[in-house]
Amino acid sequence: PRLRRNCPGSKDRLNQRSSAFFTEDYVLSAGFLLRIYWALMGNAHAMQIFCVPLWRRCFWRELHHEIRRYSFLAVEPERASGTTALLS
Repeated sequence: PRLRRNCPGSKDRLNQRSSAFFTEDYVLSAGFLLRIYWALMGNAHAMQIFCVPLWRRCFWRELHHEIRRYSFLAVEPERASGTTALLS
């Protein structure tokens, strides 16, 4: 089968699609690098992306409370210093 070379706009659409994915890759890569930078240079809450405190008793207590809260078994949220108890 011969390729049709006289299709108007077929190359333009391919180039537009390629450049959109190329731009998206750069944006996601920059966001990922900024997230790694913030995890290394940020506060203690930001570091938990690399080092989850599984050995701390308060982590498991707060995790259990959050599971109960999201399953509508606990009424009041627990006080936490981070955005949620899972992140603090």
